[in-house]
This record gives sequence, C-alpha cells and structure tokens, in this order.
Amino acid sequence: MPYQTVLVGTDGSESSFAAVTSAARLAVACKARLVIACAYSPMRGTDLDVAKDRLGAEAYQVVGSAPAEATLRVARDKARNEGAEDVRT
Repeated sequence: MPYQTVLVGTDGSESSFAAVTSAARLAVACKARLVIACAYSPMRGTDLDVAKDRLGAEAYQVVGSAPAEATLRVARDKARNEGAEDVRT
C-alpha cells in the first residue's frame, strides 16, 4: 500500500531543504499529501530584549512565528517545484 501522507520537518537549513525535496519526490511518486512542519520557540523576556537591541530593524526575523513561516513558504515552493500538488504546512 503506497503512502497516503508524507511528513517532513525543516529548520531552514540546506540539509533540511534537501529532505523536503526528497519527501516531495516520494509524495509525487505515491500521489500522497505532503505535510511540511517547522517548529519554533518564541523568544521572551531578556533574550527577546537583547535580540531586539542587537538586531534593531531586523529583529522581526527572530521574533514571533515570522521566521518559521518564511521557512515554510520556501519549503513549500521547493516541494511544488518537484511536482508536489497537495502540500500542507
């Protein structure tokens, strides 16, 4: 029985994007749904204050879910470039 769902995780690294590509190819071959996941831990307290102070206008890159969402968009695009049609993030 072929896979119905393929799950792959990414952290935005090149090696994790390679895993996304492989998972997308498997999903296409099996006509399966591809689910791409990215976990993050929101910064709080002193860590957040230090990041905002050091990064200034670029702090949005480490605050909230924006970095994880950006990683998922890139991963989704990579998967679609491999022919995956049913991609969920």
